Amino acid sequence: MKCALLECKAKAKELVSSQELPRNANGRKKGYMAVMKELSDDCGYAEFNVSSQHLRDQAARLEKVVGDV
Repeated sequence: MKCALLECKAKAKELVSSQELPRNANGRKKGYMAVMKELSDDCGYAEFNVSSQHLRDQAARLEKVVGDV
């Protein structure tokens, strides 16, 4: 799950910085946290019912730990 979370964050950052930005139903562009939440849910983690903020915090912690290795 930890690797999947980091992969979701990388994909979300990539999608948000691409030419074709993901958009909400009202036409506004989505932030990377919302995109990361969708990718995480698509990977099968929707049942855990965690917020996008929690996912971002967990990814930041993991990046910090991996950076120390």
